[in-house]
Amino acid sequence: MWNIRPSNIRYEALIAACCLLLTGCVTTSAPRGWLPAAEEARREAFGGWAQVTYEGASGLMRTQVGELIAVAPDTLFILFGQNLYAIPRSLTLEAQVVGYDAGVKKMGAWFGLGQVSTLTHGFVLILTAPVWAVGGVLATVKQSRLPAVLYPGKDWTALRVHARFPQGLPPSLDRSMLRPKQR
Repeated sequence: MWNIRPSNIRYEALIAACCLLLTGCVTTSAPRGWLPAAEEARREAFGGWAQVTYEGASGLMRTQVGELIAVAPDTLFILFGQNLYAIPRSLTLEAQVVGYDAGVKKMGAWFGLGQVSTLTHGFVLILTAPVWAVGGVLATVKQSRLPAVLYPGKDWTALRVHARFPQGLPPSLDRSMLRPKQR
């Protein structure tokens, strides 16, 4: 009836385990629980999580992470803890801003279950397992890139999409009153 041999089961389990591990590699630098789900991000008043690599005072590269507050034509404003950092565009080497949690881990779990379900396909497993493997990995990688905006890959102003103040810092804003998002 079904042609499931122990060697097929080991092969299938190995593929499923590798694919689930791959989904764990697709991460952002945001602290756990900091990014909202995609549906909540539209209603939230906070900026996305930014990771900026720039040249420091002595020419050494430095990285700053935190909430993207605003993007000016010549400066990025990043809030980390109680401190607001202004990073000049002229010194910025690269920046990544992630606005929401794309649900990659959930997608990876469903993909893993689908991959394991091919064990019930018997001989057809030879066809369905690779389809699940390729489709699942491609979909997971694509999904993980959706909420990210990368500079210099995109224009400087594209980073504004996930800023707390997308039009720039309001002139009347008391910067000392900015508070970080509570997790």
